[in-house]
Amino acid sequence: MDKKELIAEAVKLPPAERCLQAYREGKVKGIPASDVIGEF
Repeated sequence: MDKKELIAEAVKLPPAERCLQAYREGKVKGIPASDVIGEF
């Protein structure tokens, strides 16, 4: 994808959907809940 296509894609998807898509594509990794909020 060139820069123009990336910008067009960024405008089309809401932020939460972009994050989920990036996670599913392996571009970002998740953080375990215990690392975020501690033990229950």
